[in-house]
Amino acid sequence: MKQSTPVLVNSARPFYVCLLAALLANATVPGLRIGAEVLSQNDESDADKLEQFISHPPILRQIVYENLPLNFAQSVEASTNLVRQLFLVRLQTNGFYFAQLRRSQDVESDIPSSPILAVGRFERTFWYYKYDFGLLVYELPKDQGDFDLDGKKGKNDVLNQCIIARDTVSRVLNAGIPNAGIGRVRWSGDRFDLTNIFGFRWQGVLATNSEGRAEDIFFTSTSFQPRHTLNHIVTYQYSPDTNVPSYFPSEAVYYEIGKDGARKPSHAFKILEMQIADRMLPSEMFLWSLHKLENTNLYAFTNGGIVRFVGGVAKPLLRATEIGELGTARRRTRMIWLFSFVAVVSVIVAVAYQNSKQRRSMV
Repeated sequence: MKQSTPVLVNSARPFYVCLLAALLANATVPGLRIGAEVLSQNDESDADKLEQFISHPPILRQIVYENLPLNFAQSVEASTNLVRQLFLVRLQTNGFYFAQLRRSQDVESDIPSSPILAVGRFERTFWYYKYDFGLLVYELPKDQGDFDLDGKKGKNDVLNQCIIARDTVSRVLNAGIPNAGIGRVRWSGDRFDLTNIFGFRWQGVLATNSEGRAEDIFFTSTSFQPRHTLNHIVTYQYSPDTNVPSYFPSEAVYYEIGKDGARKPSHAFKILEMQIADRMLPSEMFLWSLHKLENTNLYAFTNGGIVRFVGGVAKPLLRATEIGELGTARRRTRMIWLFSFVAVVSVIVAVAYQNSKQRRSMV
């Protein structure tokens, strides 16, 4: 593969100004960079640009994609099937947003009116919303260091939902490579080699056509305990009818390859729209506060447990010395209600029994 074109600076400027400009142009973590700086290299092939995108994803104002039913994958009917799973994604260094939309019209709004579920993060604020439960918010304490957003597990349900959502999105941003994290795939020519969060080693190669466009990625996954190797391939299609950069496949189908060489499709997605930003996005594009949510139940993790907000008033739901998971809180709450109900019923039965005895003794 061709190497990326270095940042050009004006030789007439002082050296220290040029050095500072070069450092600022490349100082992003973990590999997220302004789209115009990375993807505008005219001398790179489409495959080069795709590899750059995977290793250093640009700021993404909006990606809209859908999961495809496997029996419709790579067919004209895929985008018109009746059961659609439609998703919206935004990404930058300090922000992440993922939502499952109810209808395609929601794409036209910067803030979907009522998503089925949504996960967001901006700086140290994390939140998770699901229509049948409500909104859950967690503020990462300032005295606590950053945690791995592409790690295996967080300390509570909000962080876990963010990790799960990022893992889901990483498959799309990595052009079909699963469980590899966002911006963590590094290329050596057309090849990559990494160990993912689940302990699997992915080794793959990107195949290109005569025009320099990616055709597929073939890779093996090896687990270490027990040692087991599987072959996989992701095939690509490109569509001029979608609002997606020409170098990025608009449709990808992931196959597991059996020992007999037969391919079994296990996942497919189609990108309907991709908008690359040339500057950082505002916080409101990642936070929950501007959403018009159907379910306005609001819960927050605190150092003392879980708090529910009713009419703007905080009411403790569960007190604990450590931050627990929401599932534990809900189970304990249900058990408290169950025991209370049993106790009340027992009292009623006992009183009725005593009254019955008194009436019989008076006869």
